[in-house]
Amino acid sequence: MFAHPFLSFIFLKNPKKIGTYSTGFSGSLQNPSSHCHASSNSIGDKVKKIDHVHIHAIGKKIPSHYCQHFEGFIEGKKNVNIGVKLTKGLAISKVERGAVAERVVQYGDLITEVDDKKVESREELEKIILEKCKNDYKFKISGIRLCTKMELHDYRFPKGYEPSPNYKYHIAILYLINGCRLALAVKSYNCKVFVTRVVEHTLTAMSLLSGDAILDVDHKPVTTVSDASDIISERLKKHGYATLLIEQPNSPEANAQVRLALLTEKSIDIDLPLAPDVVDICNREIRRLKKNLNLQPKQKILKIPKAKPRSSKSPHIHVNERTEDIPIACEDNPALLIKVPLVPPKLEQSNPSNASEK
Repeated sequence: MFAHPFLSFIFLKNPKKIGTYSTGFSGSLQNPSSHCHASSNSIGDKVKKIDHVHIHAIGKKIPSHYCQHFEGFIEGKKNVNIGVKLTKGLAISKVERGAVAERVVQYGDLITEVDDKKVESREELEKIILEKCKNDYKFKISGIRLCTKMELHDYRFPKGYEPSPNYKYHIAILYLINGCRLALAVKSYNCKVFVTRVVEHTLTAMSLLSGDAILDVDHKPVTTVSDASDIISERLKKHGYATLLIEQPNSPEANAQVRLALLTEKSIDIDLPLAPDVVDICNREIRRLKKNLNLQPKQKILKIPKAKPRSSKSPHIHVNERTEDIPIACEDNPALLIKVPLVPPKLEQSNPSNASEK
């Protein structure tokens, strides 16, 4: 979604207002990515008072330090779509691969300004973008990027739980943005709740990875799927966000344990969703067919062989008896892939002449 590799600038500001959302920032924003440097002990009124800001796309107030201002430039050619989809609350619900805005915005970003002009509705933003795309364009886009990861302090661990050096821990922030899918799939194994699948273009993909273990939700320990589901649903409906204590593998041994947890008693999804690129291809072909209802095929699918058919005694395909099936690893989370072992160094053969010299 980006035409020039050097135009993906993201700056941080500390304004009194971010677009149409009244903030309450008292300090400077630090990082353009979705990872916050704020520690987890800043959550909760029992530590200190937290400033909140109302986010229209969520419909709730969230802590102001979860919001980060970003801006970048989008450049493209005439009549080339920028490649994003928006909700009614101006949240980005999809970013197409290879589109011109891909390096500037990401899923879940909240758009507030275009060329320093406030936008307050999806219709207004679409009108501005369509007008700019009539010619070669370059414009600035600004908005809010939600923090999805924070550092962890020891006090957040559930009572009696001892962290392992083979794992790493952090706080993940899960949001409920109106018009966006959550799609959180979990399973329970060995008194831990694991994320089993992460679907692209969902709220879960913003904050979690396949294989993440959820140890608690907003300081409440969870060990079963029902506990995790009930508490997460209640917190999202009430506050629009939830904080999760996440455990991730940080060693080959831990990776093997997580893979075992994901494969054990693996359930079959009743209705598997289509891959996002398959959906895009189908929609594109539907639009093409609707434009020309009398579309004729350029060539026939069935081919008439010119040569005589082969005899059944001499088959065209022959399978080698020594054929070996080799499985190819496929994993949503690349960190869980089994690494290819290194080739052992070859032993240097001793040369008799060198040995005699020694």
